[in-house]
Amino acid sequence: MAGRVFDRYVTDMAPHLPAIVFDPGTVAATVRLQKPILFLSILVAASKGLLDLDVQEQLATLQLDIFADGIIRNGTKSLEIVQAMLLSTIWYRPPKRYDQMNFYQLTHIAAVMAIDIGLGKRLKKTWRTMGPAFSDGRTSRSMFLTDTVEVRRTWLGCYFQCAK
Repeated sequence: MAGRVFDRYVTDMAPHLPAIVFDPGTVAATVRLQKPILFLSILVAASKGLLDLDVQEQLATLQLDIFADGIIRNGTKSLEIVQAMLLSTIWYRPPKRYDQMNFYQLTHIAAVMAIDIGLGKRLKKTWRTMGPAFSDGRTSRSMFLTDTVEVRRTWLGCYFQCAK
């Protein structure tokens, strides 16, 4: 069923606002292994009418829990998380209660995280210092390429969501 939901996103939804797209032939299992948070956001966005309402609500709750734990509690930042939040705002479903609406917060967090990880930089390689990665407290550095099509699409998607 997850494969059907993923295929629905790729064929029916992504062409309408192609901020997050996949190479032809990409299968759900690959995305699920390589980008599980983004995969969950795809399931939440594309499950309407394919999954029971209870399952949709459970997936949406799990998605928000992952965002809260990863971003707010742990300070995790990544291209995948930006893409997942961006996708959840592009295909945002209002909650049952109006006071729980968080569209603007998710949009803002995605845009700020995109800036933090260097998506707004000119086309070049950016070195980013990550949090403590070693047992003695030293930090690690990882290179983040800002000149890929995936990165450029994500940055443009953030710009679009903020401007709308």
